Amino acid sequence: MSPDRIRVAVADGVGVLTLDNPPMNVVTLALTRELDAALGRLAGEADVRVLIVTGAGERAFCAGSDIKEFSSVADDVVGKKLGAENAVFSRLAAFPKPTIAAVEAWPSAAASSSPCAAIC
Repeated sequence: MSPDRIRVAVADGVGVLTLDNPPMNVVTLALTRELDAALGRLAGEADVRVLIVTGAGERAFCAGSDIKEFSSVADDVVGKKLGAENAVFSRLAAFPKPTIAAVEAWPSAAASSSPCAAIC
């Protein structure tokens, strides 16, 4: 069984969603699926009034798409990988509750954060 790449905690009306795919929190196909599922659950939870999105570790909030996966979807990179990533980032952008990106070491960490931090 693979480790969860998305951690979710809820307390006092605050949902905290942590990207946890060391060392740089790159966006893999598995992380994309887990992020989509987590956003769906959190959007439907009445106890969650605000969402904080953060990245585990100290190197990067989110370093963007995992280009190592491109070879496995070479026949249709957009359809099999980038399209799904775009869809989940769009879901994050349209999240129905206030959303905050908690990025450490601004601005250097944000410069490597892909669209994820900017969406929040």
